[in-house]
Amino acid sequence: MSRILLIASLFAGLGTVSTHAAHPKRGWAGSEWQKTEATNNSWYYTWGVLDNPSTQAVAEYVPLFYSANSVTQANVDKIASYQIPVTHVLGMNEPEYSSQGNTTVPQAIAAWPTLQSTNLRVGSPANLSDLNWGASFNAQVDALNSNADPDDDLTVDFTAFHWYGNSDHSWFDINDPQKSADRFLDRVDYWWTTYNRPLWITEFGFQDPSGSISEAAWGVHTESFLRIVLPALDSIPHVERYAWFQWGDPYSARRLYAGSTPTNLGILWSDGTLTGDTRDLNGVSMGEDRMYMRGGILTNGAASVKNAVKYFDVLAPDGVHDDDAVISGTGDWSFDSTGWARVRSGATLRKLGSNEVSIVGLNFENAGVIDVAVGSLKFASDGQITGTGRTSVSASGKLSLGSLPNRSGIVLSQAMDLRGGTIEANPITDGIHTVTAASTVHQTSTLGGTGTLFYTGPLLAPNGGGGGGIIKSGHGSVYLTAANTYQGDTIVEQGTLFLTGSGSIANSAKIDVRPGGTLDVSGLSSTFTVTNGQTLNNDSDTTVSGDVIAGTGATVSGVGTFVNNVTVNNGATLQVSASGLQTTPGPSVFSPLDEFNGDSSADYTKYVVLDNGNDADISSSDSALVVNGGTASVVTTIADDVEQQLYRHQATPLGVGEELWVDIANIESVTSRDMGLFVGNAADLADVTSATPGTRKNFVYITGGSNESSGGFNSGGASIGSSFGISLSDGDTLFIAHTDGGEFELGHYDNDNSLGGGAGARVVEVIRIGLAENNASALGFWADVRAAGVLSQFDNLGIYAPTPVSLGGTMTIQGDLVLDAGSTLELDIASTTIHDVLEVSGVLTVGGTLDVALAVDTPEPNLGDVFDILDFDQNQVYGSFDQYHLPSLTSGLVWNITDLLTTGELEVVRDVDLDNDGFVTGNDFLLIQLSNSSLIADWNDQYGNHVVDGTSQASTTAGVPEPMTIGLLAIGWIAIVNGRSRCRLS
Repeated sequence: MSRILLIASLFAGLGTVSTHAAHPKRGWAGSEWQKTEATNNSWYYTWGVLDNPSTQAVAEYVPLFYSANSVTQANVDKIASYQIPVTHVLGMNEPEYSSQGNTTVPQAIAAWPTLQSTNLRVGSPANLSDLNWGASFNAQVDALNSNADPDDDLTVDFTAFHWYGNSDHSWFDINDPQKSADRFLDRVDYWWTTYNRPLWITEFGFQDPSGSISEAAWGVHTESFLRIVLPALDSIPHVERYAWFQWGDPYSARRLYAGSTPTNLGILWSDGTLTGDTRDLNGVSMGEDRMYMRGGILTNGAASVKNAVKYFDVLAPDGVHDDDAVISGTGDWSFDSTGWARVRSGATLRKLGSNEVSIVGLNFENAGVIDVAVGSLKFASDGQITGTGRTSVSASGKLSLGSLPNRSGIVLSQAMDLRGGTIEANPITDGIHTVTAASTVHQTSTLGGTGTLFYTGPLLAPNGGGGGGIIKSGHGSVYLTAANTYQGDTIVEQGTLFLTGSGSIANSAKIDVRPGGTLDVSGLSSTFTVTNGQTLNNDSDTTVSGDVIAGTGATVSGVGTFVNNVTVNNGATLQVSASGLQTTPGPSVFSPLDEFNGDSSADYTKYVVLDNGNDADISSSDSALVVNGGTASVVTTIADDVEQQLYRHQATPLGVGEELWVDIANIESVTSRDMGLFVGNAADLADVTSATPGTRKNFVYITGGSNESSGGFNSGGASIGSSFGISLSDGDTLFIAHTDGGEFELGHYDNDNSLGGGAGARVVEVIRIGLAENNASALGFWADVRAAGVLSQFDNLGIYAPTPVSLGGTMTIQGDLVLDAGSTLELDIASTTIHDVLEVSGVLTVGGTLDVALAVDTPEPNLGDVFDILDFDQNQVYGSFDQYHLPSLTSGLVWNITDLLTTGELEVVRDVDLDNDGFVTGNDFLLIQLSNSSLIADWNDQYGNHVVDGTSQASTTAGVPEPMTIGLLAIGWIAIVNGRSRCRLS
C-alpha cells in the first residue's frame, strides 16, 4: 500500500471532526464568495480574472488564466490594480479539452512568461484526463530551465490538476467509497511523485453521464468518500489546497450548498457535524467559521473560550441524519455577539454537559426546538430567542438570563416548555428580563436567581390538565401578570413572587410561601382570592402582602405574616400552622433496620447493576447475602471485574435530614472485595438488570475496604465516582446522609470500635448533588463481585435520624380579619406553653366555627389550664363564633370561653353548667343544691361564664345569663354572689 493510501485508511473510520478557524486548504470553485465563506473555505477562484473582486470577502481570491488567449498584459495589469491582496494565480483550465482551456503545450509555453510576470506564485495548467499533455508541458519547462540561457527560464510553483470519478469509465465504485477514495488518492500520489511540486486540486468530484445512479446512492457514497479523503488531504503536507466541484447536472447530490442551505456534503466540508460526529472547540475560537449541525455534538473539553462561535446553524433532519444536535462540554464557551445563530424548522438543539454556553448580545432565531437538558444556556446581554419554535428547559437544565452591566434585559418571546428545569434571572443595571410568550408547565420548574423576571405570558397546564407547578427560588423577584392555568403547587422558597394586574394562579393546587419567601398580591387589579380546593400556606419568617380572600372550599394556613386584610368566606378555613403543630428537629437517635441477629436475607432483593456483556451474567447461584451470626457478608462463587450487585432492604426510605449507617465488622485485605452502602431510586431499580449492561441509574454509594470509594450516577448513567485511598478500621461506620432533596453527603465515622454509636469524628468524603428528588426511596448494600469468597463483613444497618419536637406557631395578620358565618378557624394545642396563636393587629370580625385540636400524643388539658390562643385589640372585636369544636376533656371539666374575645384565652374549668345551656346561671345553682353541693364554690367563681363541653359542638346562641328564677334565695347566697371575686387559674 502506498503512503497516501495508508494515511487514507487511518482516517477512514473517524467520526470526530477536527477543529480550526478558516480552513487553510479548502476552497470554493465559483464566483459566490459569500458561499465560499459560508462553507468555511479560505480561498476561491472563478475560472477567470475578475474586474473587481469583493473587498468584503475574508477568503482569498485566486485569479485563473482560463486559456492561452486570456494570458494578456491587460489581465496582468488588472490583477496589479486590485484593492485586495493576491498571492497566487492559476494557469489554464483543462487545456487538453477544446470545450475548456483549448490550449496546446506550445501555446502554453509561449504565454507563460506573461503569466509569471505577475510576480505571484504560479500554478501549472490543470489537467484532467490527458496525462500526456501534462507530461509534455512539464518536460518543456524542465528543458528550458536546464539550458544555458537563464532568460528563458519558466516558473511553475505548484501543480494544479483535476480528478473526476466517471461512472462510464469505472473510475469509482458506488458501492465502495473506500475504493473510490483509494483511486482518487492514487491520482494525488501520481502528481506528487511524478513532478515533486506542491499540489492544488482545483476540481474534484464525480460524474454520472448516463444517470444510472440514484440521488440517494450518490448521497451515501459521496458523504462516505469525503469522510475518508478530507482528513487524508489535510494530513498530506504537499497538498496545499483543494476545491470540490459542485456545479451543473448531474451533480445535485454532490453539491455543497443548495439555495440557502448547506447539504450534508457542505456540512462535512465546513467541518460541521452530522449524526455521530463530535467537534471539540478545545478552548479555541472558530473565528469567522460557520458551524453547521445536522445531529452530532459541538463540545468544549478544554478551558473556557469567549466568542467561540460566530455563525451557528442547526439544520432539520433529512431522513438520514435525524438525531438532535447537541452543544456540550466541561469548559464554558460563548457565541460571538457580532454573528448570528439559528435553529431551523424541524430541528432540535439540545444543551447537555455541565458547562455554561453563553449568548451575548445576539438574537437567537429558533424555528425548531431548543432543549436545555443539562447545564446552563445563558443569555448574558441584550439577547432574545425569536422565531416560531419552542424552547424547553428540562430537569437538569438552566436557562440563565442577563449579567451586569447589561441595561436592556433579556426578552424571551418564544413559546416554552418547562420540564423541571430552572429559569434564572440575574441582576442587570437597568431594565428587566421578560418572558412574553406562553409556557407549558409539564413538570414542576424553578424560577430563580437574584434579578427580576416579568412573566407576561401565561404559565399553562398541558393539554388535558395535570403537569407541574412553579418554585420561586433565589433572592430576586418574579412577576406573574397573566391568567396562569398550571395545576401544580406554587412554592415560594426565597425572594418575592408578585402577582400584578390580572395575574392569577387560581388553578395551582397549593401556594406554599416558605421561610425566606414573600408572596405579594398587592398589585392585582382585584383582590386575591384563594379558590375552592386551593391552599395558601404562609410559613414562618415569610410574608404575604396585599388583601387575601379565602373563597368557599379554600384554606389559608401557616405561621407567617399577612401584611394586609384577610377575609375568610363561608365554607373556607383559616388554619394557624399547617395541619398539626409546627415541629423542629430534636436529638437524633439510631433506629436499627437490621442487627443481623438471625437470618434476615429474605428482607433483601438482589439486583445486577453493572454487566457490560463481556462476561457471563451473574445468576442467583453466583452470590448470596448471608446475614446471621451477628454480621452480614456477601459470599461469591465467581470472580468477575464487571459484575456488581445491589441488595435492597425492604424498609422505609431515607428522608431529608436522615443518615443511613452501617458498622464495619471486618475488613478484608483484598481491595476487590469491597462492600458498602447505597441509597437510590426504587423506581429505577427495575431497569438495573443484566439486560441493560452498564446501567447505573439514580443512586449513590460508598464502599468501605482497603481503598474507600464513593460514587453517584445520574439518569443517563454517567459515573461521577471517586476514590479516597484512606484506611478504615473495624468498628468504623460508613454513612450516606440525605441533606437535601437531591443532595447527599458520603463519608464515615471513626467510632473507636463502638458499634452503632457514631461517637467518633464525622468525615464527609464527598457530596453528590443533582440526583432525582425521589432518589432516597431504596436503600441497602452495594457489593463488587470481583473475587470469590467472603467479602467484608458489616453490622448494625440502620437510620440515624432526629426526633421531631412540637412547637406552637403564630400567624400574624397586620390588617383586618373577617371570619364570615360558615367559616372555620383552626388552631392546635399541646400544652399551656406549646400551642398556636392568631395575632390580629386590625379589626377582628368573628363568625363561623372555632376548631381547636389537641396535638397527637399529648395529654388532655387539666383543670385550670389556660391557652392564650388569640391576640388582638379588645376595642376592635365584633361578632362571635357560631360554633366551637374543642378538644375532649375528662368528665366533669368544660372549656370556659368567656374571655376568648376579650383576652384571647381558653380555660379548663369545673363543669357547673348542669342545665347544659352554655352559661353558668342561677338555674345551675339550684341544680347544684339538689345534686352536688360541693360544686357551690366553683359555681360562685364561674357565675356568668360562657362554657363549652369539649365533647360536643356548642352554639353561642344564648344571650346574657338569665336572672335567677327562684326569688326567695337566701339573703346569704345573695350576699355571696354580690360579694364574690373571680379568680383565674393560670
